[in-house]
Amino acid sequence: NSDPFISVDPTLLYTPNILKNFINNSEKKLNKYVIIYGVVFPDDEKKKILNYCKENNLQSISIGYNNNWVDKNFICATPTEFIKCLSQANTIFTSMFHGIVLSVKLRKKFWYLVDPIRKAKIAYFIDYLNLHSRLLCQSENLKKEFDYKKIENKLLDWIKLSREYLTNSINKSGLIK
Repeated sequence: NSDPFISVDPTLLYTPNILKNFINNSEKKLNKYVIIYGVVFPDDEKKKILNYCKENNLQSISIGYNNNWVDKNFICATPTEFIKCLSQANTIFTSMFHGIVLSVKLRKKFWYLVDPIRKAKIAYFIDYLNLHSRLLCQSENLKKEFDYKKIENKLLDWIKLSREYLTNSINKSGLIK
């Protein structure tokens, strides 16, 4: 009869050294492309993305999925290639939960759509950090910047609480001695 604690996604709990390099350099090495991560993009949103690319002279690259409406598909990226592509992209458009989470972790300009399969998972993260302004289908100005300072403390507090909760739960379980 109590509400369960909802921990942050594990990708936010740990940052391997290889990822730290991409995070530290992500603003320095912006390339002339946008990343498309996912497949749930209605025709109106595809047009928005492609217009954004055309107006800003950016190539559209789909990573992990084949999207026949983009300039290039990069289906078989290794984890390192995946993170590198995200970190060096001008903008990320995603319908995937981890696309949103990694965009936030990498402090990238991003826009999201809600994949019905991932709706609950995406909704909680978006609600908790108040990222509603990044919803692609409700946005007209895709050049609008995002201020990560507004969510940084809330996210860091959530990460801290998650680590404490998980550590305490493991210690109470007696599984690790």
